[in-house]
Amino acid sequence: MAAVADISPDFADMTIAWATGHILTRPGLDLATHELILVAACATQGFALAQLVAHAEAGLRAGATRQQILETILQLTFYAGGPAVSNALVALKDVLAEPQA
Repeated sequence: MAAVADISPDFADMTIAWATGHILTRPGLDLATHELILVAACATQGFALAQLVAHAEAGLRAGATRQQILETILQLTFYAGGPAVSNALVALKDVLAEPQA
């Protein structure tokens, strides 16, 4: 959101308020599951790579594992196609890398 906040602070504010205030707080799914769904949606679109990385990182903070994020992406191969999955995996290379000890 920082990139668009300079251009349109109102868009950034509306997006954050709508997503975090209305969508991510809905009952029925835990926050990690919400984020895994958003990872899948961004990967399927194929052009939302910055958002894909942001939601994968948010998923990790919410308790999703790297393995869950990877499996979420791999599940898309048939429906989103190999190129979309490959692009998502490349975009998430740093996110999916095991932390250095």
